[in-house]
Amino acid sequence: MKGCNSRHVLVLRCRGSNEAPLLLLAQAHARAPIAVPDGPMADRPQPAALQKVGVQHGVSVHAAGRCWNRRCRDSERHAPLPPGRRGERGPLPAPPIDPLGPSYTANRAPAVTDFMRRLPIAAVVDEKILGQLQRHPSFANFSLVHTDMGQRRPVLLRSGVHGRRPRPAWVFNPAVHDGESTLLKVGTFSKCAIGTGAATRHSGLATHVLSDGSTTVSERWAVWLRHEQVAGVYRFAEDPRPVMLRGRMHMIFTRKVKPKKRGFGSRLFLAALEPTYREVLLNYSGSRFIEKNWMPWVHEGQLYISYSLCPHRVLRCDDRDGRCVLVATTRIPSCDKRLRGSSQWVAVDGGSLVGVAHVTHTMGGSERATRNVSIDLRYEHVFVQAAAEPPFELRFVSPAFTFPRLYGTDVDYVQFCAGLAVNGRWAELSLGVGDCGAISVSMPTRELLRFANVTSQAAPEELTHT
Repeated sequence: MKGCNSRHVLVLRCRGSNEAPLLLLAQAHARAPIAVPDGPMADRPQPAALQKVGVQHGVSVHAAGRCWNRRCRDSERHAPLPPGRRGERGPLPAPPIDPLGPSYTANRAPAVTDFMRRLPIAAVVDEKILGQLQRHPSFANFSLVHTDMGQRRPVLLRSGVHGRRPRPAWVFNPAVHDGESTLLKVGTFSKCAIGTGAATRHSGLATHVLSDGSTTVSERWAVWLRHEQVAGVYRFAEDPRPVMLRGRMHMIFTRKVKPKKRGFGSRLFLAALEPTYREVLLNYSGSRFIEKNWMPWVHEGQLYISYSLCPHRVLRCDDRDGRCVLVATTRIPSCDKRLRGSSQWVAVDGGSLVGVAHVTHTMGGSERATRNVSIDLRYEHVFVQAAAEPPFELRFVSPAFTFPRLYGTDVDYVQFCAGLAVNGRWAELSLGVGDCGAISVSMPTRELLRFANVTSQAAPEELTHT
């Protein structure tokens, strides 16, 4: 072929030749696939050269194998790009498995990674509840953003307020507690674009000066839903976790605080939601400037918190004055020090506590180029098991997994499971996606216990206590 070096063919057409596409596709099929083991593109291995053809042609990778020149068929030219493509929505995932259906029965013990990413997803709040929340005075000048589950895209709940477009406020990071209560986070900062779910950034750092002279981010709210009704909206609070203490609903939440002449840090607070609202700062002498991701539970009427998981540091906190003291530290071999808490702890049969934790990976430029994404964070979750009695030793950490995709865009890499509830035969896990959507997945309780290894505990000699 005139003017074409076959050893360096990386473009669709070489100078002076119309036969280059044939050679390119032959080379592309022979190249090794790009391995993407997790995230939105986990189920789409693809040859690198075919990916380049798709980019240059404006077609999908699968269509690139059938497109021989620049005059591709219209149906192929406008085919959706694969998940993870910058600024584009990819195709939605295949129908998920039914945990009790034939495909599951045929494989009695699927791995946690494959099982979790194929569970059915559902919206945590419906339009009726969102309508109640929208009418709350706190959101009079905002329009709540929720996820249209039919089209899998974020949409505004209302388009105008007093003749002008309202500012958007996203509802995400839900924390389920039981069949009655759920906590939500509402904020004006998100990682996704309205209408597409593509990765973007929204400004939401309006501030407010507190009575002690410190500054906090003002446009953050925690919402308490009870019996499908809005029971309370609490300003200056985010990422709430539910905990039932002495028969009354409480929440642990994070508040961003900026002392004078310093940047923003964060502190943890405990708030009683009934009969009246009352909050106290959880004060631990070993606290750092930025604190978050504490995992609460109650034992014998006392509030306990997992301050860290590797090692497992346990705090006992007084709900009257917020004073916390370190009461136990245990270690488990090969535990990742980057592991952080996500949900609250839930007591299950067998003398165990079960919860969900996460690890955050920062993707550098080379990894983002390989995965073809623009977002720089990637979350993975694990199930964790601890003893329900002192010293509450951490017993087991499951293999890492990701949840099902929601939008088919980059933001699906940012998943945060804030709540876990076990009700009889079923367990529910609630999570936020990209600081944008609020969804949940349900699974049989027996599978939760199997993945958390509740029936097979670590040998006592493998643990050290202090």
